[in-house]
Amino acid sequence: MEKNLLQKTLYEINQQKKVAGYEIVECDDGFISLWNHPALYYYSKAHCKTVTEKNYIFFKENFPFQTLSIAANCRSSLENIHPDLIFTGTSDTMLLEQTVLLTENSRFTIKLVENKKDIKIFSQIASEVFNHPEICDKLAESLAADLKLQHCHKYVGYDGKEATGIIELSEGEEAVFISWAAVREKFRRRGLCHAMLAYAINREIEKKFTKFVLVSSPEGKIVYKLFGFHDFALRYNYTLKCKKG
Repeated sequence: MEKNLLQKTLYEINQQKKVAGYEIVECDDGFISLWNHPALYYYSKAHCKTVTEKNYIFFKENFPFQTLSIAANCRSSLENIHPDLIFTGTSDTMLLEQTVLLTENSRFTIKLVENKKDIKIFSQIASEVFNHPEICDKLAESLAADLKLQHCHKYVGYDGKEATGIIELSEGEEAVFISWAAVREKFRRRGLCHAMLAYAINREIEKKFTKFVLVSSPEGKIVYKLFGFHDFALRYNYTLKCKKG
């Protein structure tokens, strides 16, 4: 599979994450990035050009999930053949190319996650914003392993003394992948997301990174476009029911 910049960066990042218990599995038309905690396997994702019959069978036979999330470059011809392969829509891969330091907002405090206490705060916000409160402890346990990763940097944004937002930046060879960008609902539209992006991206520019990639939700796309990101690839999203139950 010829990888675009996002896929290449994700592949490199997941290779580096092996020391923290994550796995990467090669398949006929791409790769699967596996989380380091069985209870969070539904966060794992397959990346491929399209869902072919060969990798459909491979996914069904080899993975211990009830469902597997798949991100493809092209729409699959198998949708009407396999009812357990469900097309869930498209999402936009976005790119920012930036060489000059961005203006930071001193109203907010952005702190690097450096210990398990910080990880707990990060996980609490993540599980709240992404509507999975039941996974908070498992997520904290999983993400604690990331503290040993030199290429992965998590931040918590504070509005006053209250922890209200999170963001993660992970470094590939050519680009930095941005994920977990989220702000608690009652603190949105105050500028914190912009502040976290500027602060975290500046730390990477200081290390000579100039390309930043992310996958945007429709809501987030408005924020990212205002920040300077632009679309560079369309992604086709699928859910595959692998196991019964």
